[in-house]
Amino acid sequence: MRTVRRVYPTTPFVLFTGQGSEKVASEALRAGASDYITKQTGLIQFKRLVHSLRGHVRAQHDRREREEVERRYHHLVEHVNAGIALARGDRFIYANPKLRELTGYSEEELTSTPFSEFLSQRSRTMVMEKYRLRQKGENPPRPTSCGQSARTARRYAWR
Repeated sequence: MRTVRRVYPTTPFVLFTGQGSEKVASEALRAGASDYITKQTGLIQFKRLVHSLRGHVRAQHDRREREEVERRYHHLVEHVNAGIALARGDRFIYANPKLRELTGYSEEELTSTPFSEFLSQRSRTMVMEKYRLRQKGENPPRPTSCGQSARTARRYAWR
């Protein structure tokens, strides 16, 4: 089983055995088995085996699909021709390359400073109120505020 896991680390592996114990089951699961089923009489054992395999194959498919969506999303955000930042609390936790280019700030500067510091005095109150509304799950009204990067003198919109 260890060899199978080295070669095929994500392939579901269900140990279906006629002999076993809790110790064997525990060792098999620790070694990487997806499930452990002891053979019994009757059809119920095969139903359980099919159910287990389908569940593990579905989970593997879902995991691969999720990874592909995340890969595409990451590629889009990194290469889009618009500045994008993700905020948590009062700071950006991520700023894409275009935002760094537009503002003239490094990722370290953007993520280590409260994002309100990048707003003009004129727009700070409105933008922060919209941010608070979004944090509560509400949709703030438009229009959005515009500002200007202190470093690059480029104009931008906060949405």
